[in-house]
Amino acid sequence: MYKDRVKFFAQNYSLLLRNVQHSDSGDYKAVASGEEETFVAVYTIRVQDRVSPVKLTVTPNDPSCCNFTATCRTVDSLIRGTFQCDNQTCRLLKQTDLKNTSLTVYVEKNSIICNHSNNVSKEQDAKAVESLCEKKTIPNTAVKAGISAAVVGGLVGCVVMLFIFR
Repeated sequence: MYKDRVKFFAQNYSLLLRNVQHSDSGDYKAVASGEEETFVAVYTIRVQDRVSPVKLTVTPNDPSCCNFTATCRTVDSLIRGTFQCDNQTCRLLKQTDLKNTSLTVYVEKNSIICNHSNNVSKEQDAKAVESLCEKKTIPNTAVKAGISAAVVGGLVGCVVMLFIFR
């Protein structure tokens, strides 16, 4: 089973397992032998692959208040999460089994981000939140002022003009 894949280091009692496989996942126990056996250490090993890329789909529910549903799914498996988001936070609605990975969706710097990760790798997909929200038109309330000065025959004349747009 471990032939040609294991190397033991007697100076520090460590073990190196090469070319790990999914079947190597499990609990490993270090035992000191003597008059009676003593467990020195117990390790749980989980062999993981890199996570697959993710695809983020965003559907506006109420564009006037930046309310939308985000679905984050992995490209090559059935892992999927559905989240209810607004322009600041996201909360999980439902999710399939993740099998030693993490699937999160969050809002950061005007983007919604889908993050799929495990201890080996991380993949992300992002969409701009601003494009999902209706732009509210703000009435133009700008004030424009201009000052004109003229010198005529040694006298200074000054005219102030004030324009208000609404």
